[in-house]
Amino acid sequence: MKICPKCQNEFDPGKWNKAYCSRKCANSRKFTDETNSRRSLSNSKAIKQFTEEKRKQIIEKRITSYRVTKPESLCKCGIKISPCNKYQMCWNCYIQSDVSSIARGHHYKNYKRLRVVDSAGSSVLLMSSMEIAYYNFLIDNNVPWLRAKAIQYTDNVGERHWYKPDFYLPNTNQIIEIKGHWWNNDKSKMQWVIEQNPELDIKIIMKPELTELVGG
Repeated sequence: MKICPKCQNEFDPGKWNKAYCSRKCANSRKFTDETNSRRSLSNSKAIKQFTEEKRKQIIEKRITSYRVTKPESLCKCGIKISPCNKYQMCWNCYIQSDVSSIARGHHYKNYKRLRVVDSAGSSVLLMSSMEIAYYNFLIDNNVPWLRAKAIQYTDNVGERHWYKPDFYLPNTNQIIEIKGHWWNNDKSKMQWVIEQNPELDIKIIMKPELTELVGG
């Protein structure tokens, strides 16, 4: 056992026969002016050399591995798209393409998108044929509607999320959610939203009810 010259604590020097008990004590010792001068000169040279070496490595890496920017790509409709775009189509053209129909599968064969204006003049994007059908029902019956505000909820592991409903009816203070199918954890999500926001009147309209409502 040895006594640390800095903290005076007893310690085991081990096979390396350490002079200090810890790196903290070793680094806090006082050096002579001659040692400090020699270390300062040595460190400045090392830092300068490392910086130059590092600079050369960066320049070499840029020259050898720099990705050449590809020319801009254009969709068939004229919209600029990323050169990394898998199908070389914008979103609107992709949705209307045969590739999209195959990718969406059976349940999305009637998938449609439509940008409309709500009763307050705000732009709203309807994301399915069912939403469009309900929108037409509201317009035909002169029912005012607004773009719904996002609602915060917490899942079963404590993470916070935002849920954005489809429609808000100001006359009845009712939030409308259109559901054609329950995907993944949709049921759990809606249960969390309803339970954690009891002050909100949230109504879920499934496909059979919507079909009866719009008459076909």
